[in-house]
Amino acid sequence: MGLRSHLGIPGHGSGRRHGRPYLLGDKVFKLEFKTDNAAFLDDPMTEPANVLRRVALRIDYGETSGIVRDSNGNTIGSFELTED
Repeated sequence: MGLRSHLGIPGHGSGRRHGRPYLLGDKVFKLEFKTDNAAFLDDPMTEPANVLRRVALRIDYGETSGIVRDSNGNTIGSFELTED
């Protein structure tokens, strides 16, 4: 399993420098996820950090919104980067 697949990142990079779009103007970043499932019970200290790292990597690849999954692959929330 590749790193992108392991981290729940679909497809390939965007082809932009480091996959990052050039963002101009004011932006709002929203991230929300639930912590009431087995992944957080099994690993309550590191699972939130793992979720944040996976979302950060997806943003680094140029994604501006998406579904957030836990280490078990369960949907636990979403993130979105929008214009203010």
